[in-house]
Amino acid sequence: MAFALVERIIKTLPLGALTTITLVGLLSFTISNNISTSTSASEIFGKIGAETRIFPNSAIHLGQNSHTTSFFVNPTIYSENSNGHSIVVSPFFRYDSVDPRRTHWDIREAYGLFFGELDNVAWEFRIGLDRVFWGVAESFHLIDIINQTDLVEDPGLKEKLGQPMIHGTLSTSMGNIETFFMPYFRNRTFHGQGSRLRNSLIVDQNQTNYESSSGRHHLDIALRHSHTIGVFDTGLSFFHGTNRSPTLELALDRYGSIVLVPTYEQISQYSLDLQATLESWLLKFEGYWRDGEKDRALTEQDYGAFIAGFEYTFYGIFNSETELSLLTELLFDGRDNRSLTAYENDIFFALRLGLNDAKSTEFFIGVMHDLDESAHSVSLEAERRIDNNWSLSLNGTAFRSINSQDIQFSVRKDTFLEFEINYNF
Repeated sequence: MAFALVERIIKTLPLGALTTITLVGLLSFTISNNISTSTSASEIFGKIGAETRIFPNSAIHLGQNSHTTSFFVNPTIYSENSNGHSIVVSPFFRYDSVDPRRTHWDIREAYGLFFGELDNVAWEFRIGLDRVFWGVAESFHLIDIINQTDLVEDPGLKEKLGQPMIHGTLSTSMGNIETFFMPYFRNRTFHGQGSRLRNSLIVDQNQTNYESSSGRHHLDIALRHSHTIGVFDTGLSFFHGTNRSPTLELALDRYGSIVLVPTYEQISQYSLDLQATLESWLLKFEGYWRDGEKDRALTEQDYGAFIAGFEYTFYGIFNSETELSLLTELLFDGRDNRSLTAYENDIFFALRLGLNDAKSTEFFIGVMHDLDESAHSVSLEAERRIDNNWSLSLNGTAFRSINSQDIQFSVRKDTFLEFEINYNF
């Protein structure tokens, strides 16, 4: 009844931040009134950081800068009662010195967690905003669809917005069975006029379209079964609802300028992820079949896509605790050059070096190469702790030999390096 009341109130509110804030507040109120007031543990932790991005190449568009500086804060509030039931709230805020679109905030998590056991079957129930990850691949998170991508935060598409949901889990001898009910859709964030790493044309979110007549209030659903059988970790998933990746169509804004307008279709996704652990080897596969999504030519086309590869780790190299991992993954999309992603027929190679030292030093370098064209990109990541609270990281991506037919053509001059210093508390 409480959730029905929440959904009814949401539908009377305007879209955007107000709706999200109201949802979080109502769900938190509902949860807190069902959890015992006898709190046995509470804590606040998280991190604060400062970041600078440097773009060595000249910009393509007017108003774009060669560097940007920003800071962010991401605290987490955790409270647990005497029964172990808990509330987690994790807001996120970033301020960017030159990019107003990247100055943004979000509620990454704000949920209540309840659990118990019934007839020797363990159950878990979460209600609120949460983030859920599906998949095993390193190069690209292909089947991960529950949460919306926070594109302005991470051009690598790995950072996600909090998703309002009711998430139930049953843990049985035959594996975990999960259900997801998602009553409210989050639009993707997009770069603005002065942003680097943006589309050639600006995305006008004021003209956003939805295939469902319910718009952002369409009830999306998902089911997942995961299990470990010997050396295999398996996941079978189904999703039906609003596509997290919109189709972008040409239109005119209110000033008569040409812009891109996002349209979110209704799709069904059937997916499988599989990982086999064979001593030093990890064999990986994730793939899906999708119905209802439009392609680059704006034609609805049912299709399949997959990522398959392996990871091999050398332990104790240089007579130390150092580990070196070699990764190779093949990426395929059945739509070929009509795909909405840049990885329709690509191969990915990477090295990961972990020193396993007191400073948790790690290095990662990867190369994504298009098997049909000469286009490729090189990504770099490095992390190291300074002490128990402070840490440094370096990230970057270089785009090379991107031709005019490639979906990444608009970012061909947006090679960047990103330096970040974090304080963890």
